[in-house]
Amino acid sequence: MCEAAQAEQIDARNIDEAAVERLLAEAHSSLELALVLQFCDESLLGSLPPWQIRNSHFIHLGSLRRLTPARLHSALLEFDSLHQRHGT
Repeated sequence: MCEAAQAEQIDARNIDEAAVERLLAEAHSSLELALVLQFCDESLLGSLPPWQIRNSHFIHLGSLRRLTPARLHSALLEFDSLHQRHGT
Protein backbone atom coordinates (compact mmCIF):
# COMPACT_ATOMS: atom_id res chain seq x y z
CA MET A 1 0.00 0.00 0.00
CA CYS A 2 2.90 2.34 0.74
CA GLU A 3 4.36 1.73 -2.71
CA ALA A 4 0.98 2.37 -4.33
CA ALA A 5 0.65 5.62 -2.38
CA GLN A 6 4.16 6.71 -3.39
CA ALA A 7 3.31 5.96 -7.03
CA GLU A 8 0.13 8.02 -6.53
CA GLN A 9 -2.03 5.02 -7.41
CA ILE A 10 -3.96 5.43 -4.16
CA ASP A 11 -4.42 8.32 -1.75
CA ALA A 12 -2.29 7.75 1.37
CA ARG A 13 -5.00 9.39 3.49
CA ASN A 14 -7.28 6.43 2.70
CA ILE A 15 -4.89 3.90 4.24
CA ASP A 16 -6.33 2.86 7.58
CA GLU A 17 -6.82 -0.34 9.56
CA ALA A 18 -9.88 -1.35 7.54
CA ALA A 19 -8.03 -0.84 4.24
CA VAL A 20 -5.13 -3.00 5.42
CA GLU A 21 -7.52 -5.73 6.60
CA ARG A 22 -9.29 -5.72 3.21
CA LEU A 23 -5.98 -6.01 1.37
CA LEU A 24 -4.85 -8.90 3.57
CA ALA A 25 -8.17 -10.70 3.11
CA GLU A 26 -7.99 -10.34 -0.67
CA ALA A 27 -4.34 -11.35 -0.97
CA HIS A 28 -4.29 -14.25 1.46
CA SER A 29 -7.76 -15.73 1.37
CA SER A 30 -6.62 -18.95 -0.29
CA LEU A 31 -3.25 -19.40 1.41
CA GLU A 32 -2.83 -22.17 3.91
CA LEU A 33 -0.48 -21.65 6.83
CA ALA A 34 2.31 -24.20 7.15
CA LEU A 35 3.42 -23.35 10.68
CA VAL A 36 1.52 -21.67 13.49
CA LEU A 37 3.56 -20.61 16.50
CA GLN A 38 1.28 -20.08 19.48
CA PHE A 39 2.43 -17.56 22.09
CA CYS A 40 -0.34 -17.82 24.64
CA ASP A 41 -1.03 -19.85 27.73
CA GLU A 42 -3.86 -21.77 26.03
CA SER A 43 -3.94 -23.80 22.84
CA LEU A 44 -6.34 -21.73 20.73
CA LEU A 45 -6.91 -21.36 17.01
CA GLY A 46 -6.63 -17.58 17.25
CA SER A 47 -9.58 -16.85 14.94
CA LEU A 48 -7.93 -18.71 12.06
CA PRO A 49 -10.50 -20.16 9.66
CA PRO A 50 -10.45 -23.98 9.59
CA TRP A 51 -10.00 -24.14 5.80
CA GLN A 52 -6.68 -22.27 6.13
CA ILE A 53 -5.22 -24.58 8.77
CA ARG A 54 -6.18 -28.07 7.57
CA ASN A 55 -2.56 -29.17 7.17
CA SER A 56 -0.93 -26.61 9.45
CA HIS A 57 1.50 -27.64 12.16
CA PHE A 58 0.85 -25.98 15.52
CA ILE A 59 3.64 -25.49 18.04
CA HIS A 60 2.57 -24.22 21.44
CA LEU A 61 5.36 -22.10 22.92
CA GLY A 62 3.59 -20.67 25.95
CA SER A 63 3.87 -17.04 26.94
CA LEU A 64 5.96 -14.82 24.68
CA ARG A 65 7.60 -13.34 27.78
CA ARG A 66 9.05 -16.73 28.71
CA LEU A 67 10.23 -17.64 25.20
CA THR A 68 13.95 -18.23 24.84
CA PRO A 69 15.94 -18.21 21.61
CA ALA A 70 16.82 -21.86 22.25
CA ARG A 71 13.13 -22.86 22.49
CA LEU A 72 12.28 -20.99 19.29
CA HIS A 73 15.22 -22.65 17.53
CA SER A 74 14.03 -26.04 18.78
CA ALA A 75 10.50 -25.37 17.48
CA LEU A 76 11.82 -24.42 14.04
CA LEU A 77 13.99 -27.55 13.93
CA GLU A 78 10.94 -29.63 14.88
CA PHE A 79 8.96 -28.12 12.01
CA ASP A 80 11.86 -28.54 9.59
CA SER A 81 12.03 -32.27 10.35
CA LEU A 82 8.35 -32.94 9.56
CA HIS A 83 7.24 -34.96 6.56
CA GLN A 84 3.61 -34.41 5.62
CA ARG A 85 2.01 -37.06 3.51
CA HIS A 86 -1.23 -36.24 1.72
CA GLY A 87 -3.39 -39.03 0.39
CA THR A 88 -2.26 -42.66 0.39
